Amino acid sequence: MPTTQGAACAQLLSLMLRPSFPSLKCYAYEPPSIFDDRLASHCQDFITSMILGDDVVPRISSQNCDKLRDDFFDILAQIKVPKIKAISDVRAPCSDSHLKMRNDAIMCSKKEICRDTEFWQQVSSFRSERASKNAALTKLYVAGKIMHIVDTKGDESKYIAYWTSPNEFQNIKLSSNLVSDHMMPNVIKSLKSLDLDDTHDIMELFHQREFSEKEEAVDYRTFACFSMPNGRKRTVSVMLCSFVAWILSILSNDTCSFVKRSGLLVAEVDGISYNSLLEFSFGIWTFKPKISAEDGSLQEATYCAPYALEYKPSPPVRSARVFSMFSAILGFIIIGILFFFTAMKFKRSARIATTAIIFATCFFQGLQLLFLQSVVCMGEGPILAASQRIDVGEKCHFSTGAYFSIASVAVWFIAGCFSTLICMS
Repeated sequence: MPTTQGAACAQLLSLMLRPSFPSLKCYAYEPPSIFDDRLASHCQDFITSMILGDDVVPRISSQNCDKLRDDFFDILAQIKVPKIKAISDVRAPCSDSHLKMRNDAIMCSKKEICRDTEFWQQVSSFRSERASKNAALTKLYVAGKIMHIVDTKGDESKYIAYWTSPNEFQNIKLSSNLVSDHMMPNVIKSLKSLDLDDTHDIMELFHQREFSEKEEAVDYRTFACFSMPNGRKRTVSVMLCSFVAWILSILSNDTCSFVKRSGLLVAEVDGISYNSLLEFSFGIWTFKPKISAEDGSLQEATYCAPYALEYKPSPPVRSARVFSMFSAILGFIIIGILFFFTAMKFKRSARIATTAIIFATCFFQGLQLLFLQSVVCMGEGPILAASQRIDVGEKCHFSTGAYFSIASVAVWFIAGCFSTLICMS
């Protein structure tokens, strides 16, 4: 919203609200930055905004995202050692007392950045282009009078609140709490622990606390790649089992030989009519057709073919397809979550939720075996597959895909057990 329009809206709000509803008050919890500076200041008489800790929502704006991107480019330019060495450094945990020394060993100050490199020239060109495009944008602020609630001990046991300026939320803080601080249960918990009659002023709050020069310079890290804060052996075990189980799940879903069954093939292949008792391979999505060999006999093709349009999947087949997709998608999500397990300490609730997802994936993978109750395995035929009609004979027996599925269920269960041990630690 342009500044002039913001001022007009603020005046209109003042005229509408103050005369008619002098006691009207609005309490905003974790609001985004949507007002310009004039409108935000005009709302101070009747809007009180409450923000918990490092909540990312009040800090998200185009300008703040640009700041975060520029800071990232600056850090890349400040690294004075090979990037592989820097990656090796952040992988290892480091005590706060040694962190500044380690940072000095791999990074230079902003004043020492080499400005003659091709990378820095590209960054400068990009920043100039973005600056010209962003010149007309209006800086956005949180509305009204702002109460900032902070965790003084870092363990969610002690919160205090103080009145602060909208300018304090003009950058995005990368911390382990940037999302959880926006969750309503955490906001309610912090408000219940507060004595709101004892709300501090920003200068009063920090006046009594003295910071040494060393403390100000230390960059405390909460995210260290592969530092294994949840336990090295158990975390690696969960990750390895989950990855193996996910691969087995993909293989069982992709193969065209999930089960095998003997049957009578009635078909016309390459202009020759056949009526033979053969063994057939069926997958959840595809099957292996029969082709004519050079000696005139039928043999199984080396490729997979989709089921014909005439084939209507029965409810067990449709269920097996749905659950196989669920297990593959959830498996991918679990692997992503476990990557963060290697880098940051998870709360107990997050560890329990991850364990529940692993066991849910194990359950969905097991339901893939509903395919054994399908017409392919239980029906009396005929089954239309491409131009071939198959009159089924004896019952199905497991093939490669089913073995992969059973193995995936077993490994997912083992991963869930390891994850349970992490929850108990």
